[in-house]
Amino acid sequence: MTSLRGAPFVVLVVAGVVLGARPAYAQQVHANAARCVRTAEEGQRARAAGQLRDARDRFYACASDACPVVVRQDCGTWASEVTALVPTIVVDARDVNGRDVADVIVRVDGEVIANKLDGKTLSVDPGPHTLTFERIGFEPVSEKAIIKEGMKARAFVVSFDVPRSLPATTDQSTPAIASGSHTVWPWLVVGGGVAIATVGVILLATAPPEQSCLGSDGACIAAQDGDLTARRDHQVWGGVTLGVGVLVAAGGLLWHVFEPTGQRRANVASTFGTF
Repeated sequence: MTSLRGAPFVVLVVAGVVLGARPAYAQQVHANAARCVRTAEEGQRARAAGQLRDARDRFYACASDACPVVVRQDCGTWASEVTALVPTIVVDARDVNGRDVADVIVRVDGEVIANKLDGKTLSVDPGPHTLTFERIGFEPVSEKAIIKEGMKARAFVVSFDVPRSLPATTDQSTPAIASGSHTVWPWLVVGGGVAIATVGVILLATAPPEQSCLGSDGACIAAQDGDLTARRDHQVWGGVTLGVGVLVAAGGLLWHVFEPTGQRRANVASTFGTF
């Protein structure tokens, strides 16, 4: 037969544990109730300030099962009222061909309210706002509007038909095109032609004479055959070298005169770049 002498002691221990736990539970319930009341008050202040989206979210928070029944009922009623007042918009975005596009970011006064479009309505607080619609590769589209309280599914039609302008860049490999000045290459050719012509002049000047006159009596001696051959070679090569130098220098000057500069050179470069 089981002894029951220890039963009163067990009852006392269990009762002590239960009674000891009740103050902690009561404190938790009180803290939850205070938090729910505070959330309801913040929702009322947001509603009075016209921040209906914030007020709606706070009323739904204090209408949860974690809040006391009285607070939960009031917050549920207020959440329904504010939800009916929150305005909504619908964005109809199209490309240059009139096709629907979804890759659009929607901002209201700089705040992103949608990163893409899916055809659903977007909640907006009532009042004057600047709506901005952005799409990669196109200039953003902005529109000012006064959003009315309680208006639902107001449509905004947006067309992205102006590509975003690219910043101007300068090709560092062709500085002459940007500056519009002549290049140095024609003058190098002119200098080379002058050097070649100078060699030709030297050859002509150093050609042996046909005859040499010595003494004060003016007697002259005809040049030998070897001297005549050397004279003829100097004259031929000197003339050819001088002619080549003159032609090269003239070609350099013509190059300088007719060299494209500025926009004309850029057009020529772009033309050859298409082949």
